[in-house]
Amino acid sequence: MSQFHPLKIESINKVTDKSVAITFDVPEDLKDNFIFEAGQYITLRTEINGEEIRRDYSICSSKSSRKLTVAVKSVEGGSFSVYANNELNAGDVIDVAEPNGRFVFEANNAKTRTIVAFAAGSGITPILSIAKTLLEDEPFSNLILVYGNKSLSDAMFSNDLIQLKETYGNRFHVHFIYSQTQEEDALFGRIEKSTVNLILKNKYKDVAIEKFYLCGPEPVS
Repeated sequence: MSQFHPLKIESINKVTDKSVAITFDVPEDLKDNFIFEAGQYITLRTEINGEEIRRDYSICSSKSSRKLTVAVKSVEGGSFSVYANNELNAGDVIDVAEPNGRFVFEANNAKTRTIVAFAAGSGITPILSIAKTLLEDEPFSNLILVYGNKSLSDAMFSNDLIQLKETYGNRFHVHFIYSQTQEEDALFGRIEKSTVNLILKNKYKDVAIEKFYLCGPEPVS
């Protein structure tokens, strides 16, 4: 079991109306303990109303950034997610376990490859870490992302993804899909077989894809 360490919150920022990004201040003597692979998660532990609460959240920062950032989406009736969105502030301290998980992407700067990722809702968090890490650490590789949400206002990190597109151009392709609203430059519907066929078999039919990553939201509180 990973060891817990009390870490101070360096910053907490709104991602959407119902989600926040939390960045932890990792002291120098613990830097090595919090080295992670893109796609891994950390466990947060705190006490709410006299009860110990533990929740797992995927790291959404890139490996080379040396930042430890997670995003928490508020869930109706949830305990920690509501607490994180409404009560936590920069300077607060939470127990954080060392990174864990086997859903990982390991960069290799000698590789030239194309990775495809499908994300829905809060499932974007580990995928964002994977995307940033590939783009930063594999200069000859490309990533195709299909990202589904109910609406643009629900889409976590949409601005970050647009910024990645502007920065990396044809190395990064992102396709937004919304199931409840019509948006410019986005598909309407859900990520399903027909959507996958439309995007991959038509637009990228001649692209050799090495690996697929898939991550959707899990019930959390």
